[in-house]
Amino acid sequence: MKTQNINEDNTASSQQTSTAHAHQDKTRTIRRVLWWMGLVLLIPSLEGWTSSEDAFWIFREFPTPVAQYSNAVTQRIVTVLLVGFGCWCVVGLLKVTSVYDFARANFSQKQNRNGKTLTKILVAIVTICMSIIAGLSLIVLLADVSGTPL
Repeated sequence: MKTQNINEDNTASSQQTSTAHAHQDKTRTIRRVLWWMGLVLLIPSLEGWTSSEDAFWIFREFPTPVAQYSNAVTQRIVTVLLVGFGCWCVVGLLKVTSVYDFARANFSQKQNRNGKTLTKILVAIVTICMSIIAGLSLIVLLADVSGTPL
């Protein structure tokens, strides 16, 4: 009888562990997709700092053509940058909740961390650099310099 209870406890804990790992894998996949979406949406800010004046042509042509220096172009650029930042904010929230869930489940198994350190460092560097560049782009786009004499 006692061994049967121990086997049932082990079976129940292994089912909880597999369910937690499945949930963690789904969350990890969602985080990766959102991170890449955010990066793609923040790339126009990098292009604007490194290219010629015609770097934002896509914002003038899509979804409907507008004049080159209209407010619609600025609004489109700001919207795309804010959505990119929003994707990365959701990634941060998902990371915090997944770490909390992992700690709460209190797994005794250690994760295999070999080879993941370099990836985490590269992701952190790209995230920080793109956030700074996109933030500067937002400040420049939202600053009202119309009354400044040249």
